[in-house]
Amino acid sequence: MTQEQLLEDIQKIKIIDTHEHLPARESKRPQDTDVLHEYLIHYMNSDILSSGMPRGEMFRLFDPNLSVGDKWNIVEPWWENCRLTGYGRSLDLSVRELYDLPGIHKDTVEELDRKFKEARRKGGHYEYVLREKSGIALSVVDSDTDCDSSLFRSTVNMDSFIIPGSRAQLQHVEFSTGIRLRTFEDWLEACRKTLNKALDEGAVVLKSTLAYKRSLDYRQATRSAAETGFLDFFRDLHFPGWENPGILPTKEFQDYMMNFILSMAEEKGLPVQIHTGILEGNGNRLGNSDPLLLNDLFLRFPDLQFSIFHMGFPFQNVVSALVKNFPNVSVDMCWAHIISPSSSREALYQWLDTIPVNKIFGFGGDYGFIDGVCGHQQMARENIAAALGRLIKEGWLDGEAALHIACKILFDNPKRFLKLDLDL
Repeated sequence: MTQEQLLEDIQKIKIIDTHEHLPARESKRPQDTDVLHEYLIHYMNSDILSSGMPRGEMFRLFDPNLSVGDKWNIVEPWWENCRLTGYGRSLDLSVRELYDLPGIHKDTVEELDRKFKEARRKGGHYEYVLREKSGIALSVVDSDTDCDSSLFRSTVNMDSFIIPGSRAQLQHVEFSTGIRLRTFEDWLEACRKTLNKALDEGAVVLKSTLAYKRSLDYRQATRSAAETGFLDFFRDLHFPGWENPGILPTKEFQDYMMNFILSMAEEKGLPVQIHTGILEGNGNRLGNSDPLLLNDLFLRFPDLQFSIFHMGFPFQNVVSALVKNFPNVSVDMCWAHIISPSSSREALYQWLDTIPVNKIFGFGGDYGFIDGVCGHQQMARENIAAALGRLIKEGWLDGEAALHIACKILFDNPKRFLKLDLDL
Protein backbone atom coordinates (compact mmCIF):
# COMPACT_ATOMS: atom_id res chain seq x y z
CA MET A 1 0.00 0.00 0.00
CA THR A 2 1.35 3.44 -0.93
CA GLN A 3 1.16 6.46 1.36
CA GLU A 4 -1.39 7.98 -1.01
CA GLN A 5 -3.59 4.88 -0.79
CA LEU A 6 -3.24 4.86 2.98
CA LEU A 7 -4.24 8.53 3.17
CA GLU A 8 -7.31 7.80 1.04
CA ASP A 9 -8.41 5.20 3.60
CA ILE A 10 -7.52 7.42 6.58
CA GLN A 11 -9.77 10.13 5.14
CA LYS A 12 -12.72 7.82 5.84
CA ILE A 13 -11.97 7.38 9.57
CA LYS A 14 -14.24 9.20 12.00
CA ILE A 15 -12.39 11.40 14.50
CA ILE A 16 -12.79 12.06 18.20
CA ASP A 17 -11.59 15.67 18.39
CA THR A 18 -10.05 15.97 21.86
CA HIS A 19 -10.03 19.74 22.24
CA GLU A 20 -11.69 22.84 20.79
CA HIS A 21 -12.19 26.46 21.89
CA LEU A 22 -15.22 26.93 19.63
CA PRO A 23 -18.36 28.69 20.81
CA ALA A 24 -20.21 25.64 22.13
CA ARG A 25 -23.35 26.29 20.07
CA GLU A 26 -23.56 27.80 16.61
CA SER A 27 -25.93 30.41 18.03
CA LYS A 28 -23.14 31.56 20.38
CA ARG A 29 -20.85 32.33 17.46
CA PRO A 30 -20.15 36.09 17.04
CA GLN A 31 -22.36 37.38 14.24
CA ASP A 32 -21.17 40.85 13.23
CA THR A 33 -17.78 40.07 11.77
CA ASP A 34 -16.00 39.54 8.48
CA VAL A 35 -13.78 36.66 7.44
CA LEU A 36 -10.48 38.36 8.31
CA HIS A 37 -11.78 39.45 11.69
CA GLU A 38 -12.77 35.88 12.52
CA TYR A 39 -9.65 34.22 11.10
CA LEU A 40 -7.37 36.59 13.01
CA ILE A 41 -8.82 36.04 16.48
CA HIS A 42 -6.69 32.93 16.95
CA TYR A 43 -3.25 31.62 15.95
CA MET A 44 -2.58 33.36 12.62
CA ASN A 45 -2.55 36.69 14.42
CA SER A 46 0.28 35.40 16.63
CA ASP A 47 2.43 34.45 13.64
CA ILE A 48 1.69 37.79 11.97
CA LEU A 49 2.74 39.70 15.09
CA SER A 50 5.79 37.45 15.37
CA SER A 51 6.72 38.41 11.82
CA GLY A 52 6.88 42.08 12.89
CA MET A 53 3.48 43.63 12.27
CA PRO A 54 2.93 46.51 14.75
CA ARG A 55 0.16 45.78 17.25
CA GLY A 56 -1.56 49.01 16.35
CA GLU A 57 -1.92 47.79 12.77
CA MET A 58 -3.35 44.50 14.01
CA PHE A 59 -6.00 46.36 16.00
CA ARG A 60 -7.08 48.14 12.81
CA LEU A 61 -8.03 44.78 11.32
CA PHE A 62 -10.89 44.54 13.84
CA ASP A 63 -12.38 47.90 12.84
CA PRO A 64 -15.92 47.21 11.56
CA ASN A 65 -15.79 50.36 9.45
CA LEU A 66 -13.00 49.03 7.23
CA SER A 67 -13.86 46.86 4.24
CA VAL A 68 -12.32 43.43 3.99
CA GLY A 69 -10.35 44.66 0.95
CA ASP A 70 -8.88 47.52 2.95
CA LYS A 71 -8.01 45.13 5.77
CA TRP A 72 -6.25 42.83 3.32
CA ASN A 73 -4.14 45.71 2.03
CA ILE A 74 -2.98 46.30 5.61
CA VAL A 75 -2.23 42.70 6.49
CA GLU A 76 -1.06 41.26 3.15
CA PRO A 77 2.75 41.71 3.54
CA TRP A 78 2.70 40.11 6.98
CA TRP A 79 0.30 37.36 5.92
CA GLU A 80 2.64 36.39 3.09
CA ASN A 81 5.48 36.07 5.61
CA CYS A 82 3.42 33.46 7.44
CA ARG A 83 1.67 31.63 4.61
CA LEU A 84 3.88 28.55 4.90
CA THR A 85 3.55 28.16 8.69
CA GLY A 86 1.14 25.56 9.96
CA TYR A 87 -1.31 28.32 10.86
CA GLY A 88 -1.23 29.76 7.35
CA ARG A 89 -1.44 26.41 5.61
CA SER A 90 -4.39 25.32 7.73
CA LEU A 91 -6.41 28.37 6.71
CA ASP A 92 -5.62 27.95 3.03
CA LEU A 93 -6.68 24.30 3.23
CA SER A 94 -9.91 25.27 4.98
CA VAL A 95 -10.77 27.89 2.37
CA ARG A 96 -10.16 25.46 -0.48
CA GLU A 97 -12.30 22.76 1.09
CA LEU A 98 -15.14 24.88 2.47
CA TYR A 99 -15.46 27.65 -0.09
CA ASP A 100 -13.86 26.21 -3.24
CA LEU A 101 -11.31 29.03 -3.48
CA PRO A 102 -7.53 28.66 -4.02
CA GLY A 103 -6.48 29.98 -0.63
CA ILE A 104 -6.55 33.48 0.87
CA HIS A 105 -5.10 36.08 -1.50
CA LYS A 106 -5.76 39.58 -2.74
CA ASP A 107 -7.80 38.18 -5.64
CA THR A 108 -9.91 35.87 -3.47
CA VAL A 109 -10.46 37.65 -0.15
CA GLU A 110 -13.59 39.59 -1.14
CA GLU A 111 -15.25 36.53 -2.69
CA LEU A 112 -14.21 34.54 0.39
CA ASP A 113 -15.84 37.13 2.64
CA ARG A 114 -19.04 36.96 0.61
CA LYS A 115 -19.19 33.16 0.82
CA PHE A 116 -18.22 33.24 4.50
CA LYS A 117 -21.12 35.57 5.36
CA GLU A 118 -23.54 33.63 3.19
CA ALA A 119 -22.67 30.40 5.03
CA ARG A 120 -23.18 32.16 8.37
CA ARG A 121 -26.63 33.45 7.31
CA LYS A 122 -27.72 30.08 5.99
CA GLY A 123 -26.95 28.28 9.27
CA GLY A 124 -25.94 24.66 9.81
CA HIS A 125 -22.30 25.59 9.33
CA TYR A 126 -21.07 23.70 12.40
CA GLU A 127 -22.65 20.48 11.19
CA TYR A 128 -21.27 21.07 7.69
CA VAL A 129 -17.70 21.76 8.81
CA LEU A 130 -17.38 19.23 11.63
CA ARG A 131 -19.38 16.30 10.33
CA GLU A 132 -19.60 16.55 6.56
CA LYS A 133 -16.23 18.10 5.66
CA SER A 134 -14.04 17.00 8.59
CA GLY A 135 -15.44 13.60 9.54
CA ILE A 136 -15.52 14.49 13.24
CA ALA A 137 -17.87 12.33 15.26
CA LEU A 138 -17.56 14.35 18.46
CA SER A 139 -15.47 17.24 19.77
CA VAL A 140 -14.51 18.16 23.32
CA VAL A 141 -15.16 21.86 23.75
CA ASP A 142 -13.45 23.96 26.39
CA SER A 143 -15.33 24.61 29.64
CA ASP A 144 -18.91 25.10 28.46
CA THR A 145 -21.38 22.46 29.57
CA ASP A 146 -24.15 24.42 27.80
CA CYS A 147 -22.97 22.93 24.52
CA ASP A 148 -24.65 21.33 21.54
CA SER A 149 -24.57 17.72 22.74
CA SER A 150 -24.99 16.37 19.22
CA LEU A 151 -21.53 17.76 18.39
CA PHE A 152 -19.73 18.35 21.69
CA ARG A 153 -18.85 17.24 25.16
CA SER A 154 -17.28 19.68 27.63
CA THR A 155 -14.22 19.93 29.81
CA VAL A 156 -14.35 21.30 33.33
CA ASN A 157 -11.62 23.78 34.27
CA MET A 158 -10.94 24.29 37.98
CA ASP A 159 -7.92 26.57 37.59
CA SER A 160 -9.70 29.52 39.19
CA PHE A 161 -9.72 27.57 42.47
CA ILE A 162 -5.92 27.38 42.25
CA ILE A 163 -5.24 30.93 41.07
CA PRO A 164 -8.40 32.98 41.75
CA GLY A 165 -9.15 35.87 39.46
CA SER A 166 -11.30 38.94 39.88
CA ARG A 167 -13.82 39.83 42.58
CA ALA A 168 -16.60 39.19 40.07
CA GLN A 169 -15.30 35.67 39.51
CA LEU A 170 -15.24 34.97 43.24
CA GLN A 171 -18.73 36.40 43.64
CA HIS A 172 -19.84 34.04 40.89
CA VAL A 173 -18.45 31.13 42.90
CA GLU A 174 -20.48 32.27 45.90
CA PHE A 175 -23.63 32.71 43.79
CA SER A 176 -23.33 29.41 41.90
CA THR A 177 -22.54 27.30 44.97
CA GLY A 178 -24.56 29.17 47.59
CA ILE A 179 -21.50 29.25 49.84
CA ARG A 180 -20.30 32.44 51.53
CA LEU A 181 -16.49 32.31 51.28
CA ARG A 182 -15.30 33.00 54.80
CA THR A 183 -13.01 30.09 55.62
CA PHE A 184 -10.66 27.74 53.81
CA GLU A 185 -13.15 24.93 54.33
CA ASP A 186 -15.76 27.09 52.56
CA TRP A 187 -13.36 27.36 49.63
CA LEU A 188 -12.81 23.59 49.49
CA GLU A 189 -16.53 22.91 49.69
CA ALA A 190 -17.22 25.40 46.89
CA CYS A 191 -14.58 23.60 44.85
CA ARG A 192 -16.28 20.25 45.46
CA LYS A 193 -19.71 21.60 44.55
CA THR A 194 -18.42 23.26 41.37
CA LEU A 195 -16.81 20.06 40.13
CA ASN A 196 -19.87 17.96 40.96
CA LYS A 197 -22.15 20.44 39.18
CA ALA A 198 -20.03 20.30 36.01
CA LEU A 199 -20.06 16.50 36.05
CA ASP A 200 -23.83 16.48 36.54
CA GLU A 201 -24.08 18.76 33.50
CA GLY A 202 -22.05 16.35 31.37
CA ALA A 203 -18.39 17.37 31.60
CA VAL A 204 -16.16 14.41 30.66
CA VAL A 205 -12.62 15.55 31.48
CA LEU A 206 -10.74 17.95 33.78
CA LYS A 207 -8.50 20.43 31.99
CA SER A 208 -5.78 22.72 33.34
CA THR A 209 -4.03 25.58 31.54
CA LEU A 210 -2.06 27.06 34.42
CA ALA A 211 1.26 26.83 32.59
CA TYR A 212 0.27 30.23 31.18
CA LYS A 213 0.48 31.66 34.71
CA ARG A 214 2.92 29.52 36.69
CA SER A 215 5.28 26.56 36.61
CA LEU A 216 3.91 23.04 36.23
CA ASP A 217 6.03 22.06 39.21
CA TYR A 218 3.34 21.21 41.77
CA ARG A 219 4.77 20.18 45.12
CA GLN A 220 3.07 18.65 48.11
CA ALA A 221 1.88 21.25 50.62
CA THR A 222 0.29 21.07 54.03
CA ARG A 223 -3.27 22.11 54.65
CA SER A 224 -2.12 24.57 57.30
CA ALA A 225 0.20 26.34 54.85
CA ALA A 226 -2.56 26.46 52.25
CA GLU A 227 -5.03 27.82 54.78
CA THR A 228 -2.59 30.56 55.76
CA GLY A 229 -2.27 31.46 52.08
CA PHE A 230 -6.04 31.53 51.72
CA LEU A 231 -6.57 33.80 54.71
CA ASP A 232 -3.88 36.20 53.53
CA PHE A 233 -5.25 36.41 50.00
CA PHE A 234 -8.96 36.57 50.88
CA ARG A 235 -8.91 38.57 54.08
CA ASP A 236 -10.66 41.62 52.60
CA LEU A 237 -12.86 39.80 50.08
CA HIS A 238 -16.15 41.07 51.51
CA PHE A 239 -14.98 44.64 52.10
CA PRO A 240 -16.40 47.24 49.68
CA GLY A 241 -14.03 48.00 46.83
CA TRP A 242 -11.84 44.89 47.25
CA GLU A 243 -10.36 43.71 43.97
CA ASN A 244 -7.63 41.17 43.43
CA PRO A 245 -4.77 43.43 42.29
CA GLY A 246 -3.06 40.74 40.25
CA ILE A 247 -1.12 39.32 43.20
CA LEU A 248 -1.08 35.54 43.19
CA PRO A 249 -1.89 33.49 46.28
CA THR A 250 1.07 31.68 47.80
CA LYS A 251 2.61 28.75 45.96
CA GLU A 252 1.73 26.51 48.91
CA PHE A 253 -1.94 27.43 48.44
CA GLN A 254 -1.74 26.79 44.70
CA ASP A 255 0.06 23.48 45.08
CA TYR A 256 -2.33 22.25 47.76
CA MET A 257 -5.36 23.13 45.64
CA MET A 258 -4.00 21.32 42.58
CA ASN A 259 -3.42 18.19 44.66
CA PHE A 260 -6.87 18.56 46.22
CA ILE A 261 -8.57 18.87 42.81
CA LEU A 262 -6.63 15.93 41.36
CA SER A 263 -7.60 13.84 44.38
CA MET A 264 -11.25 14.54 43.61
CA ALA A 265 -10.71 13.65 39.95
CA GLU A 266 -8.99 10.42 40.94
CA GLU A 267 -11.86 9.51 43.26
CA LYS A 268 -14.39 10.10 40.47
CA GLY A 269 -12.37 8.37 37.73
CA LEU A 270 -12.21 11.65 35.81
CA PRO A 271 -9.33 11.91 33.30
CA VAL A 272 -7.13 15.00 33.22
CA GLN A 273 -5.78 17.09 30.32
CA ILE A 274 -2.83 19.39 31.06
CA HIS A 275 -1.50 22.13 28.80
CA THR A 276 2.22 21.71 28.18
CA GLY A 277 4.75 23.14 25.76
CA ILE A 278 4.33 26.21 23.59
CA LEU A 279 2.08 28.94 24.96
CA GLU A 280 -0.33 30.59 22.55
CA GLY A 281 0.23 34.25 21.80
CA ASN A 282 3.46 36.23 21.77
CA GLY A 283 5.84 36.06 24.70
CA ASN A 284 5.70 34.01 27.89
CA ARG A 285 7.90 31.81 30.11
CA LEU A 286 8.22 28.61 28.09
CA GLY A 287 10.13 26.87 30.86
CA ASN A 288 6.99 26.93 33.00
CA SER A 289 5.30 24.47 30.64
CA ASP A 290 8.02 21.80 30.34
CA PRO A 291 6.13 18.50 30.78
CA LEU A 292 9.04 17.07 32.78
CA LEU A 293 7.84 19.30 35.65
CA LEU A 294 4.77 17.04 35.92
CA ASN A 295 6.87 14.01 36.87
CA ASP A 296 6.02 14.18 40.59
CA LEU A 297 2.28 14.56 39.93
CA PHE A 298 2.37 11.43 37.78
CA LEU A 299 4.06 9.57 40.64
CA ARG A 300 1.68 10.98 43.23
CA PHE A 301 -1.49 10.00 41.33
CA PRO A 302 -0.78 6.62 39.70
CA ASP A 303 -4.49 5.78 39.35
CA LEU A 304 -5.34 9.06 37.59
CA GLN A 305 -5.23 9.13 33.79
CA PHE A 306 -3.31 12.13 32.43
CA SER A 307 -3.09 13.47 28.89
CA ILE A 308 -0.09 15.64 27.98
CA PHE A 309 -1.41 18.29 25.60
CA HIS A 310 0.05 19.73 22.39
CA MET A 311 2.62 16.91 22.13
CA GLY A 312 4.62 19.00 24.62
CA PHE A 313 6.19 20.91 21.71
CA PRO A 314 9.12 21.59 21.74
CA PHE A 315 9.71 18.95 24.45
CA GLN A 316 8.62 15.94 22.37
CA ASN A 317 11.46 13.68 23.53
CA VAL A 318 10.64 14.39 27.17
CA VAL A 319 7.04 13.42 26.40
CA SER A 320 8.27 10.17 24.83
CA ALA A 321 10.08 9.24 28.03
CA LEU A 322 7.17 10.17 30.30
CA VAL A 323 4.54 8.31 28.30
CA LYS A 324 6.80 5.28 27.92
CA ASN A 325 7.51 5.20 31.65
CA PHE A 326 4.11 5.93 33.21
CA PRO A 327 1.11 3.64 32.62
CA ASN A 328 -1.23 6.52 33.53
CA VAL A 329 0.15 9.08 31.03
CA SER A 330 -0.76 9.54 27.35
CA VAL A 331 0.10 12.17 24.73
CA ASP A 332 -2.39 14.33 22.82
CA MET A 333 -1.54 15.95 19.47
CA CYS A 334 -4.21 18.63 19.77
CA TRP A 335 -2.96 21.92 18.26
CA ALA A 336 0.30 20.18 17.29
CA HIS A 337 -0.24 19.68 13.57
CA ILE A 338 -0.56 23.44 12.97
CA ILE A 339 2.16 24.43 15.43
CA SER A 340 4.67 22.53 13.29
CA PRO A 341 3.49 20.01 10.71
CA SER A 342 6.97 18.57 10.19
CA SER A 343 7.66 18.23 13.92
CA SER A 344 4.32 16.48 14.35
CA ARG A 345 5.12 13.96 11.61
CA GLU A 346 8.54 13.24 13.05
CA ALA A 347 7.28 12.99 16.63
CA LEU A 348 4.51 10.58 15.66
CA TYR A 349 6.97 8.41 13.71
CA GLN A 350 9.25 8.27 16.76
CA TRP A 351 6.41 7.59 19.19
CA LEU A 352 5.24 4.63 17.13
CA ASP A 353 8.53 2.87 17.89
CA THR A 354 8.86 4.22 21.44
CA ILE A 355 5.52 4.12 23.25
CA PRO A 356 2.45 1.84 23.16
CA VAL A 357 0.18 2.91 20.34
CA ASN A 358 -2.92 2.97 22.56
CA LYS A 359 -1.48 6.04 24.37
CA ILE A 360 -1.45 8.42 21.38
CA PHE A 361 -4.38 10.76 20.62
CA GLY A 362 -4.10 12.02 17.06
CA PHE A 363 -6.20 15.17 16.74
CA GLY A 364 -7.68 18.13 18.52
CA GLY A 365 -8.41 21.22 16.46
CA ASP A 366 -7.93 23.64 19.39
CA TYR A 367 -9.41 26.46 17.31
CA GLY A 368 -11.48 29.42 18.48
CA PHE A 369 -13.35 29.60 15.17
CA ILE A 370 -15.04 26.86 13.21
CA ASP A 371 -13.47 27.06 9.73
CA GLY A 372 -9.93 26.43 10.97
CA VAL A 373 -10.86 22.95 12.19
CA CYS A 374 -11.35 21.69 8.65
CA GLY A 375 -7.83 22.47 7.45
CA HIS A 376 -6.29 21.27 10.67
CA GLN A 377 -7.88 17.82 10.56
CA GLN A 378 -6.69 17.41 6.98
CA MET A 379 -3.12 18.17 8.05
CA ALA A 380 -3.47 15.67 10.90
CA ARG A 381 -4.65 12.93 8.56
CA GLU A 382 -1.77 13.65 6.19
CA ASN A 383 0.76 13.54 9.03
CA ILE A 384 -0.58 10.24 10.33
CA ALA A 385 -0.45 8.78 6.83
CA ALA A 386 3.13 10.01 6.39
CA ALA A 387 4.35 8.51 9.69
CA LEU A 388 2.63 5.18 9.11
CA GLY A 389 3.71 5.20 5.46
CA ARG A 390 7.35 5.31 6.56
CA LEU A 391 6.82 2.21 8.69
CA ILE A 392 5.17 0.42 5.76
CA LYS A 393 8.11 1.35 3.54
CA GLU A 394 10.56 0.09 6.16
CA GLY A 395 8.74 -3.24 6.33
CA TRP A 396 7.35 -2.97 9.87
CA LEU A 397 3.70 -2.68 8.88
CA ASP A 398 1.36 -3.70 6.11
CA GLY A 399 -1.49 -1.51 4.97
CA GLU A 400 -4.14 -3.25 7.07
CA ALA A 401 -2.12 -2.88 10.28
CA ALA A 402 -1.35 0.77 9.50
CA LEU A 403 -5.03 1.56 8.99
CA HIS A 404 -5.87 -0.19 12.26
CA ILE A 405 -3.34 2.02 14.09
CA ALA A 406 -4.77 5.15 12.43
CA CYS A 407 -8.23 4.18 13.72
CA LYS A 408 -6.86 3.79 17.22
CA ILE A 409 -5.06 7.12 17.16
CA LEU A 410 -7.98 9.11 15.74
CA PHE A 411 -10.95 7.41 17.38
CA ASP A 412 -10.51 4.43 19.68
CA ASN A 413 -7.84 5.82 22.01
CA PRO A 414 -9.48 9.18 22.81
CA LYS A 415 -12.87 7.50 23.09
CA ARG A 416 -11.50 5.14 25.75
CA PHE A 417 -9.61 7.88 27.62
CA LEU A 418 -12.65 10.18 27.71
CA LYS A 419 -15.00 7.28 28.52
CA LEU A 420 -17.37 8.29 25.76
CA ASP A 421 -20.52 6.27 25.14
CA LEU A 422 -20.29 6.52 21.38
CA ASP A 423 -20.46 3.84 18.69
CA LEU A 424 -20.05 4.43 14.98
